[in-house]
Amino acid sequence: MANLTIAVDGETLRKARLRAMREGSTVNKLLREFLESYVDTRNEQISAVQNIIAVAKKRSPDMSVSAGRATNYMIVVADAVLFRQQCSGLCV
Repeated sequence: MANLTIAVDGETLRKARLRAMREGSTVNKLLREFLESYVDTRNEQISAVQNIIAVAKKRSPDMSVSAGRATNYMIVVADAVLFRQQCSGLCV
């Protein structure tokens, strides 16, 4: 397991330690769980957008022109969202 050093206001850390203690936990455990959840959520968001793109690309060939344009628009928007999620902040 890797170590992480962060800078936190002393009073904030004191309050976090007290609350964690009351909840039978530690600040270290809370931060670890938060980071794990943060990464999992990002992966789920990226997967959801990829699924939207896949479904939109499998549209029916007998679809009307306007519905086809709307589907193409959805693909472009979903691609842009996916690109932004993969390239912003923490790349997963």
